Amino acid sequence: MLDVPEVAVADTPLPVVVTADRPDLLLHARLECPDRGEPVAVTMLRPDGHCRYDGYLLPPVGTWRVVVEAVAEVPPVVISDLVFIAPAD
Repeated sequence: MLDVPEVAVADTPLPVVVTADRPDLLLHARLECPDRGEPVAVTMLRPDGHCRYDGYLLPPVGTWRVVVEAVAEVPPVVISDLVFIAPAD
């Protein structure tokens, strides 16, 4: 399960939290354009050892898709959600 805020403020850390069935996954998160799929920020999520993973992305203003991928899984497992990033002012 992917947990990200629906609305956040630009240039402040956007928390990305995933709850999974296993504690041994390698998860990458990226912020991408929902139309073109171009990434604007990427990070690896840190495991807590109890099936929860977290990290942060620094988003610019706009509407973005947060994509989390289990990179070592075959076939790859991908989850995503949209987030709106408002100006800081």
